[in-house]
Amino acid sequence: MRVASLPESTDNPYYALFYGALARAGIEHVSDAEYDLEWFRTRRRSIDWVHFHWVQSYYSGNSLHLTIKRGFELIGFILRLRSMGFPLVWTCHNLLPHERRSFVMDYLVRIALAHASRIVVVHSEAARRSVGRYFARFRRVVAIRHGHVVGWYPGQVSRDEARHRLGIAEGAFVLLCFGIVRPYKGVEALIDAVRSLPDGDIVLLVAGKPMTREYGETLAERAAGDPRICLRLGYVPDAEVQGFFRAADLGVLAFRSILTSGSLLLYLSMGLPVIVPHVPSVLEYLNERCAYVMRPGEDLAASIAAARGRHERGEFAPGPEIVAWARSFDWDAVVVPLVALLARPPA
Repeated sequence: MRVASLPESTDNPYYALFYGALARAGIEHVSDAEYDLEWFRTRRRSIDWVHFHWVQSYYSGNSLHLTIKRGFELIGFILRLRSMGFPLVWTCHNLLPHERRSFVMDYLVRIALAHASRIVVVHSEAARRSVGRYFARFRRVVAIRHGHVVGWYPGQVSRDEARHRLGIAEGAFVLLCFGIVRPYKGVEALIDAVRSLPDGDIVLLVAGKPMTREYGETLAERAAGDPRICLRLGYVPDAEVQGFFRAADLGVLAFRSILTSGSLLLYLSMGLPVIVPHVPSVLEYLNERCAYVMRPGEDLAASIAAARGRHERGEFAPGPEIVAWARSFDWDAVVVPLVALLARPPA
């Protein structure tokens, strides 16, 4: 059994971990697939499934006209693959792209994917209900967990050394917002919340590459004048990732809605308790020992203050216990339902 994926990624550990688990279950990953009908036409007998992931890179252009043109080209590509006899799988990571050029085209592409695919994959029961309601009510939607990333990032830097490298005082209380810096993650609101707090010893550490240079400049302007805001805006090599987590006391996910959060699994895999919004797809991955869940409508600054109080009272689990919880989302186990479906001859 061989599965080709589109689009391919070399940066996101999700691909290596997910397809590694499939490989151990006997399903080979074809990692060099091209967004090209001729490429697939010549391999019809050697590929059993085509698996789509984040497809917006194929059609999102720098103008509405270009986005619409490319969107219809992608829909045609999807339908042509089906007419050639390829069974399709779509993992719906988000209901809609976080950065939108055309709501109508985003929706049409997902309708095409949902109804052309024999299997639609999501990463929570809440997501299964949402995707089934909006896109795939007539197709099989299977919910499998998002696996952990324990051990993916190298290094054993100590807390003291990590803080020394970042120029953060030993006695500071450090909040971490880590990952690609994008508007939907609520970083601006997080900066504002920290600026509103009276705590002189609090530090907000924002680390990751901004989606655009202009957005990075916007954040720098927003943080200007407050030494408690530490922006490390740029690509973070794998070897340096662990240092940011070792330096932190709490992680913060400041988005207000999400379908799948790989970032949450990263925080848990690093043993860091995290502040999270009250979002059903997120709550399925948590226990009260590893997270502070914001009440619906709760002010972010109030959430930070309350979570800090819980931290100082020792109410969060220690790092090794949180890592053990993350390990419960084992890739080999979570892919079992999907493996069973892929192993069946397409109907």
